[in-house]
Amino acid sequence: MFTTLLFLGLVAPCLGAVGTATCGGGTAYVGVPFTVTCSIAGAIVDGGIVWYRPNGEPVVTCDAAGSCSSDIAGYSVTTSTSSQQTLVINSPSAANDVGDFGCEDGIESFTPCTLAVVPAMSSTLMQNDLQSMMSQTFTASSSLTLVVATSCTTPAGVCTWSYQNTELVSETGTFDGSFAVTTSPSLHSGQQCSGGSVHTVCTLTISSTPSFLANRKVTLSLNIAHASLVSPIIVTSSNVLTFAAAMSSTLVQNDLQSMMSQTFTASSSLTLVVATSCTTPVGVCTWSYQNTELVSETGTFDGSFAVTTSPSLHSGQQCSGGSVHTVCTLTISSTPGFLANRKVTLSLSIAHPSLVSPITVTSSSILTFADSSSGHCWHSSVSLMVIGCSIYLLSCWL
Repeated sequence: MFTTLLFLGLVAPCLGAVGTATCGGGTAYVGVPFTVTCSIAGAIVDGGIVWYRPNGEPVVTCDAAGSCSSDIAGYSVTTSTSSQQTLVINSPSAANDVGDFGCEDGIESFTPCTLAVVPAMSSTLMQNDLQSMMSQTFTASSSLTLVVATSCTTPAGVCTWSYQNTELVSETGTFDGSFAVTTSPSLHSGQQCSGGSVHTVCTLTISSTPSFLANRKVTLSLNIAHASLVSPIIVTSSNVLTFAAAMSSTLVQNDLQSMMSQTFTASSSLTLVVATSCTTPVGVCTWSYQNTELVSETGTFDGSFAVTTSPSLHSGQQCSGGSVHTVCTLTISSTPGFLANRKVTLSLSIAHPSLVSPITVTSSSILTFADSSSGHCWHSSVSLMVIGCSIYLLSCWL
């Protein structure tokens, strides 16, 4: 008496070894070779092992001695022993290979495995902000978000961001909380995934300059690894990202603070230099007296000011990565008419995108401006009692 087993529309006699098929991982990728393993228990007696694909068609037949032949092109057995066989699906397709694969020797009890077939990750990206990023300077007030998204597949890929070939962040770590690896079934209009596949969306967001990148010029790159890829997708920006350090409130030179009280005459000359720490871009310098603006980098003051930059101000103060000292210089070579015969205190405000509020430096010393006219006069209110009248004296010299 024989019993029969219905397997994918096939009737098999209940003789021979028990075969258990294992679809490693359960997911194959379109066009990417995939292996299915058959574990054999018992003696092979019914003419050998036969492999079936989901529609019930035999794809490979192996005799009891382990010699195999393909029944359908694209399928082959690479390992054939009395205890195990390995089937290779050369180019899996959704049309032929989705469902149960089985191996049997005419036995009524065998175990198939279920295979899913999804698209492989394409090297063509759906979005690539890294490639389109322009060269730019990143300051403390800057914010940078880069998105690179792949074609539809499953599961999500592994994203690794790097600078100068040094890993910056991956989905297994953190980078000031400024990265994300997410998935999306629909990225843009017309880019809808199906069958459970998703876009891998690699996002890098930088909202403050990392200390190890301060004052450096770097190029960024992204590595996307996936089981369907022989080698990772590598995207490198050809443009340079300059990370500027925040401008420090500690000044490297401050003549305004060290200035002594003095009187400025027609023969005097005064030059004050205040210089900041290294950063980029250059700051904005505004000189004032008694809280009234004297000069800024957008105007002139008798040609007596300058806002310059220097990559190396003093020994041991060398800037790097394209950053510079902002050097605010005020030079006065003649008394301004509106300051003649006045005593004032000077101050300087330095604004920069990296600062929440400007750096303010005020001199505690007084600068006395004498009259700058060619004829110097002084008047006195000395009163002389001459016949009951007050006489004012005016003394002048040429």
